[in-house]
Amino acid sequence: MRGAVAALVVGLLLTACGSSRMTGAASAPGASAATGPVRTLTPAAPQAPETGTTSAEASPSPSAPPAVAARPGPTQRFTFVPTTVRLDRGRVSARVQPITPGAGGVLLPPDDSRVVGWWSGGARVGAAYGSVVLAGHVDSATSGIGVFAQLLTAQRGDRVRLGGVAGRQDFRITEVDDVNKLTLTAGADPFNQAVALRLVLITCTGTFDPVTGHYDQNRVVVAVPDGPATRG
Repeated sequence: MRGAVAALVVGLLLTACGSSRMTGAASAPGASAATGPVRTLTPAAPQAPETGTTSAEASPSPSAPPAVAARPGPTQRFTFVPTTVRLDRGRVSARVQPITPGAGGVLLPPDDSRVVGWWSGGARVGAAYGSVVLAGHVDSATSGIGVFAQLLTAQRGDRVRLGGVAGRQDFRITEVDDVNKLTLTAGADPFNQAVALRLVLITCTGTFDPVTGHYDQNRVVVAVPDGPATRG
């Protein structure tokens, strides 16, 4: 199976803040000269402050509201690189290793059909956004039936578990589709990173061409998180 991948460019939006300051002066109008006799006012004698509790002191201070437990933000999530994948249908597991595009931008799974490749240019397990893309051969002339042959019988609601050195996360299958290999290009939806976290599993299906040695379609299975990633 071959598929082209795209690099995700993330733009940073910088927001500038400005400040302004106003100054102003007020002038008092001049006083007019008064006519007639001038009266002198005698100021009242200052009075000593009263002793005792003031009204402010007598009123009890309002109590502070209880603290709210903090939640981890998107950048504080526990994420990890997948090293194993388990498909509940068929109860099969496989080792996962990172893969990168080869010549011509083609994403090639590991040669061993018993091993699955994780696209290292995609999302990590446990992230808030992005597609965790795993690709594996359905079969091989040298290593036999692949682990991802189980995707040919996958159904909505099936469970998938990704494991790592320090954690794991469960997913639930929501979509199962077959697409022509020619449509699985760099801009195709399975490689989209501007989405809420999801798991995308890709293998081969359709008609096998003995001349080219390839199938004409890809099975694309999409799963959503069934809870957050956990340690241990």
